Amino acid sequence: MPRRPKSEPRVNLTDPDSRVMRDAKGYLQGSNAQVVVITGQVIIAAEVAQDPSDNHQLVPMVSVAVEALASAGVEEKIGAVVADAGYWSPESC
Repeated sequence: MPRRPKSEPRVNLTDPDSRVMRDAKGYLQGSNAQVVVITGQVIIAAEVAQDPSDNHQLVPMVSVAVEALASAGVEEKIGAVVADAGYWSPESC
């Protein structure tokens, strides 16, 4: 796959909710989508973040999942959370 050339940050006037985000190869216009699923890959929470990094998203997404389950009448507590290394931060421990 050819490498994308490094680019300069730009502003998207047609999508004000998206942000210019930096990655290892330069800048891109986009959003950072988060999703929480339960066993069987049933989506119970979904949010779009403006932050390009996932490491501040774990605690807020677990809170959204807890609220979603409670509003659906589910009384069982979340017993375990599994997330990839991109979600790690001292705040999430």
